[in-house]
Amino acid sequence: MPQNSEPHFEIPDPDRPQPETAAIAYHDQGAAFGALAEILARHTDRLMAMEGVVMVAQGQDEVGRDCITVGVRSAQYLDRIPREIEGVPTRATVIGEVIAY
Repeated sequence: MPQNSEPHFEIPDPDRPQPETAAIAYHDQGAAFGALAEILARHTDRLMAMEGVVMVAQGQDEVGRDCITVGVRSAQYLDRIPREIEGVPTRATVIGEVIAY
């Protein structure tokens, strides 16, 4: 057993290849990403006009699938967001009030 049980960290050397420590999923966003952008462009004004909606964007759900992300002011507005738009799932999240500086 090592005498010092604290984890050891070091700054990686950019000139030395680093071993892969985890699988990296590759997600080709090409055509699907463009189609999602078009759907989002068609529906952004309608979504932003809904009471409580403060943000609309392209995003990904919990497992990495493309979706429309909708930020709402408080939990009372979550049930007003459609579950999908033109076959694309939506993900509503409470983010609070957005203040532009």
